[in-house]
Amino acid sequence: PLALAVAQSELRTKHRLNKSPCLDHQLETELMFDYVKNFVKTMDKRPYFAFTMVSVLTHDFFNAASYVDVPALRLLEALQDAGALNNTALIMFS
Repeated sequence: PLALAVAQSELRTKHRLNKSPCLDHQLETELMFDYVKNFVKTMDKRPYFAFTMVSVLTHDFFNAASYVDVPALRLLEALQDAGALNNTALIMFS
């Protein structure tokens, strides 16, 4: 549901790519990572499975990959701080 809402959002800013990487003034990637952080916090000690695919930044423009470096670092730090990586298999690929 979140991905569909993001895809259809009127907050998507105009961009020369087919899809804008931003919603208003926030990268879609950051929005998705914030959702993951909140999901992990909500699930706390309960077992869960999560799959998140974020490709809008690099789908049409490979040189934009570096834009996700800092948000990805913040996500990993938040997961580490929450203890979510203590018993987790985390797979990231690009």
